[in-house]
Amino acid sequence: MKKIIFTLIVLATLVACQKNEPDSLFDKNPSERFEESQAELREELTTAQQGWKLTYFTNDKKFGGFTFLMKFTPEGLVEMNSDMGLTSSSTTSKYEIQEGQGTMLVFTTKNYIHELSDAYTPTDLRGKGYEGEFQFIYYGKEGNKLKFRTQRKATEQYVYFEPATAEDWNNIHNTATNVA
Repeated sequence: MKKIIFTLIVLATLVACQKNEPDSLFDKNPSERFEESQAELREELTTAQQGWKLTYFTNDKKFGGFTFLMKFTPEGLVEMNSDMGLTSSSTTSKYEIQEGQGTMLVFTTKNYIHELSDAYTPTDLRGKGYEGEFQFIYYGKEGNKLKFRTQRKATEQYVYFEPATAEDWNNIHNTATNVA
């Protein structure tokens, strides 16, 4: 009986130690695919000459759209301006490309886009804020736009970063003044 058990253990060990066949669906392991996706996204974000424009409708039944202009550096900094405030000044913060539900663009330090997820302000929207996000799952390119998806189930949607123009940067102050 002991010999049979020993033989089964040895056979199980030999079978478990055999080289696994490559996954026919993917030619690279998950880590390699993430590194490629991360490099692709960083390249796209940082090579757009005038940066990117995001028009973000967090909840189109309650709010209008919010416009964000962003210029990314390879070092992890993003210059951002928006029509959210009365000022037309750009601010700089940090971003990261992280691995989560996929390759994710995460704005890690406070900037205009964080105002959409601030549940404390404005006072009449306490508890929910503008129902926005600052973490986006990258889905690749569609034409000249970068396609992302928001994470939260309650507000899940696709958002698109489109190439910004010099005119967008020049006009953001007028847009902010009109919104105010």
